[in-house]
Amino acid sequence: MDHHLTLTTFGRQIETLTGGRTFPERVIGGSVRVYLDQLHWVSLARAATDHPAGRNFKRILKAVGDAVDMGKASFPLSSHHYYENHKQRNVRRRHHMASVMAAISQYHTIASLRDVIPGELDDALQARFGRPQLTRPVLAFGSGVEHAFGAPKSVLPIPDGLDPALKERIYAAIQFAVLGGDTTPLGFVPSQLPSAFSLFDEYFRSSRQRLNDLAVAGRIARSDVRREVAAGALHDIIDPLSEALRHADVTLEEFEALGESGWIEFLHDLPSRDVDLELLQLRHRNPQKAWDVNDLADVSALAIAVPYCDVVVTERLWADLVKRAKLDKKYNTVVLANLNDLADLLTPSAVASTSG
Repeated sequence: MDHHLTLTTFGRQIETLTGGRTFPERVIGGSVRVYLDQLHWVSLARAATDHPAGRNFKRILKAVGDAVDMGKASFPLSSHHYYENHKQRNVRRRHHMASVMAAISQYHTIASLRDVIPGELDDALQARFGRPQLTRPVLAFGSGVEHAFGAPKSVLPIPDGLDPALKERIYAAIQFAVLGGDTTPLGFVPSQLPSAFSLFDEYFRSSRQRLNDLAVAGRIARSDVRREVAAGALHDIIDPLSEALRHADVTLEEFEALGESGWIEFLHDLPSRDVDLELLQLRHRNPQKAWDVNDLADVSALAIAVPYCDVVVTERLWADLVKRAKLDKKYNTVVLANLNDLADLLTPSAVASTSG
């Protein structure tokens, strides 16, 4: 059965997705992994639905579809894409977005911090302390909403003993339902989620804004802002760090002996935390610019996408900060702000160069 859903069948996508479509268990190998932030997914969705604002994105939509159909590119979704879809109150728009995301992403997903950080910690501890001898792999890419949120596949309500073809159809229906904003299959009431997401977003925005206001008022030095950002990053991973220390047989006293500067260096040894720190610190260098409720999703997503994807297409602000910090050079990642610039990278020769 064909694993690819071409964009030329857009009108039959929902029927196909909930009917006979299958999903490969393996992660595509040898293809360019491209991360698009929500803004650019909206542009592709508008182009696919003939929205007037999508007229300028028809060419890139075709290039993206062709690259996916030929197996030359993979466009993984993150948990933040699911969040953003769920925050959209309009059901029709959610389903249009889910249709385009499903067709292009093939439900390839990128892991959240919770699943990336154990392997990063093992690598960093081994580099500094010579242990653990066996490090856990960083499994950044996988398939399905369960991978994006770090849940086992068993979380999906699929009964055992079903015919494999029927099981595939149920799996497809659940994947599309969750991407389209219905979390009932996972045991959550959909109407409760947008307010929960907004609560986290607002907490992040207000805490960042508080630092900005203190800096503008001259009540906190720039060095203190950097220290607080680093302290927050360390606090975010305190549980997996404690587990990783036990796994590596590194005592807390040994780790504490690194001192404050050593802890910050250690955070920069973790690719996802390195990106997170650099972006937050640079963002705080312009305290007059107010923080937005969407900044949490942007920074969290880029912290995983920049070090692990081949191409990242994001907002101009973040693209500029990534390049200013030279993170694109450090992780050999092409970072773009203009979606249409992606077309040149999806030619066969460019794909071979980027993935190599």
